Amino acid sequence: MDEYKAEAAGVTHSIVKGLGKRETAPFVLMGLCVFLLIALASLNIFFIFKYNNNDNDKNYLEKMTLRWEGMVKQMGEFTKELAISNSSIIRLREQSSELKETILEVKTEVKDHEKRLNKIESKIR
Repeated sequence: MDEYKAEAAGVTHSIVKGLGKRETAPFVLMGLCVFLLIALASLNIFFIFKYNNNDNDKNYLEKMTLRWEGMVKQMGEFTKELAISNSSIIRLREQSSELKETILEVKTEVKDHEKRLNKIESKIR
């Protein structure tokens, strides 16, 4: 039991120490908020299972399973869309580099033509 108390005291000390620093305080607060939300969600689920009838538990489990499957499908669709957008970004980068190359070629050709014009003008004078 003393080990748990010492560990809890160490965690509390590190949290308080993290809150005292300007650089780490927002991240520690976000972590505490996430921990609090997870704890409240777990407590909510516990009470739902504890105080519902068995039939309601089955219905709840089925609803949660359907929600979970829906979320998994949405994640799959999101992953596909993300892959498509990544490939289009890669294509745009390739096109951008090709455009930069053609612009450089055009600039060198313009410089060459300017040199030729200057030579012709110097011969005419």
